[in-house]
Formats: sequence, structure tokens, C-alpha cells
Amino acid sequence: MIVFDTLDKLEDYVGLRSGLGHVIDIMDRSLPYDEGPGEYKCPEDEKVTYKVDAFLSGKGFELMPKQGMFTLEIILEGECLTSIDSDNVFSMAPGRFLLFSDEHKVKRGMTKNLPVSVKSVVFTY
Repeated sequence: MIVFDTLDKLEDYVGLRSGLGHVIDIMDRSLPYDEGPGEYKCPEDEKVTYKVDAFLSGKGFELMPKQGMFTLEIILEGECLTSIDSDNVFSMAPGRFLLFSDEHKVKRGMTKNLPVSVKSVVFTY
């Protein structure tokens, strides 16, 4: 499963899997925007974890989805490309999200132009 949409539509997907409500709460409180790079847990549900990343886009790097979990990538600052299964390429910019299940091969942080500073958050739930 792959979902690519805007953050204002994130609530439309709450029924896909429990835990997404906690992700929405975290984003509503702007926690990833205020926190520095690192790994965090949702205070209300420790099964919902997230990693805030700051990197320079370029050739990209692999993201290893956790078995049996959903992954949600949100770009907070900057722009980059994310590829899923080498067939699907998504232009990631602030205000967009990419939600996918664990059976996909993911490469993120790529650029089509000059490298750009990017801050992102990747939720796993």
C-alpha cells in the first residue's frame, strides 16, 4: 500500500491502521518541527515512534521499513525525492506525506537538482 497526499488530508486515512491518530496529534502539537534530529516515542503510545532527520539531499539513502509496520514520511523543510520499488518517484515538499507498508523497497533523500538542506520526520506505527 502506498498513499501520497497533503497533510490537510491526513485525517482521512485514520481508518487504515491504529496509531495514525497519535501521529496526527504529534503533528498538531508541532513536536517534530521543534525537536532536533533524533528518535522519539509517542507519549500516549510507545508503539508509535518517529525519527527527525536533517540531511543534505543528494544520491539518496535506503529506508528499511520495519516488518509489520506502516511508515509515514513528512518533509518539514526543503524538498527531495523518494522512490518506492524503483518504479514510483514522489516529489516530497513541506505539506506532503508518503505513507507505505513494509513490503516496499524505499530510497529517500534524492535530488533532481543541486543538493538542498532537508528536515523530515519518519513515523513508524
